[in-house]
Amino acid sequence: MNQNIKFKTKDIGFFLILIFLISISAFRLNYYVAVPGFLLILLFSFIYDRKLSFTKIFIWGVIFWGYYYFSLLWSYNRSDTLDYLPATVYIVGLLYFIPKFITSKEDVNKIVKIVYFSLIFTAMYIILRTPFSSYGTERLGSVVGLNVNTVGFRMSLGALLSYYYIKQKKKNNDKRKKNFLIDFIFLIIFTLLTLLSGSKKALIFILISIFIYEFIDSRGIKKISKPLLFALMSGLILYATLNIEPLYNVIGSRIERLALTITGKNTIGNTDKSLIERNFYMNYAINLFKEKPLFGYGGNTFVSHMRNIGYSHIAYSHNNYTELLCTLGIVGFLIYYSYWLKTLIELFKKIRSNGNKSRNLSTLFFSTTILLLILDYGVVSYIIEFNVFLLCLFDAYIRVDNDLINNEGEKNEK
Repeated sequence: MNQNIKFKTKDIGFFLILIFLISISAFRLNYYVAVPGFLLILLFSFIYDRKLSFTKIFIWGVIFWGYYYFSLLWSYNRSDTLDYLPATVYIVGLLYFIPKFITSKEDVNKIVKIVYFSLIFTAMYIILRTPFSSYGTERLGSVVGLNVNTVGFRMSLGALLSYYYIKQKKKNNDKRKKNFLIDFIFLIIFTLLTLLSGSKKALIFILISIFIYEFIDSRGIKKISKPLLFALMSGLILYATLNIEPLYNVIGSRIERLALTITGKNTIGNTDKSLIERNFYMNYAINLFKEKPLFGYGGNTFVSHMRNIGYSHIAYSHNNYTELLCTLGIVGFLIYYSYWLKTLIELFKKIRSNGNKSRNLSTLFFSTTILLLILDYGVVSYIIEFNVFLLCLFDAYIRVDNDLINNEGEKNEK
């Protein structure tokens, strides 16, 4: 009876996680949806497991954010440092209760499906809310009040998950054409929405992540035909963005300006202004880091410097690496990326392990982690709840898989 109650409680928790993910993907962390959902998840995590359990990832989060607020002692602007207090509550809360819900491989697969379904909901929401006249003339997401780069990243992740499920069903010899068709349709939808978002970073994500996944899954150069086929597909997508007018208007022209800017062949009309501004932010952040390399100027103080110099567009440095280095110094940088590096190494070990029965999940999570670290070059991610959620998922999978391996080892010894 108790196990039955516990199971139902856990399912309610999974449902609340779905609502929370939908709120941060489709409604930009809507206060009336996300906050009650977050509090309910926290409540149910205590109901499900009343013991205070501090996982390694939670301790890491407490150390990092503890150091962040410790920087108030030398912060260039304490008010700006404290601006991230709401985000801190969400992130530390996620680090605490997500591991409580993921205690088996079945839970891991459920969470992956929950992420997938939340992205499908987000895609449908954007499609239905966007006026037909805006397609091909404006960057997707802006009309419904969403950040276009966030939309691009979420849709590209949806494409990767669609591809993953297609591969899984093929390996499992699932002969039901309807199942393949549904995932294939969503793969196309997610890919088109990624292109229409106009996000260069998202386009990079969808191309490289699937390439990495396919390359690892095909075990390197032994079956190189699949990566080559994907490279051909990537070329066709790039060709389409540069030659089909609606796609060219929202992303092709931006790719063209980016290439011209990088090669130094840009003119005033062709200059990628966003790239130039990002370079300004990053170079300024690097100079600030050189002034205080060890501890930085204090959490979230890059915006303080932009305000101080009277810059017209006050924002963070648009690069997670430079943002952490200039605000929290080498110390904060190493604390933050230590766990990401640990996760990446653990996932790589599992891919290489012949005895790993969940190689597909290891490959999916490894590919996603690699791309998230690459995308950090163009986004300040340490305050993004969705990224933290994914890290919790990857870490929980590693923990669960290690427990299974250890249990099997103990049985064999007996």
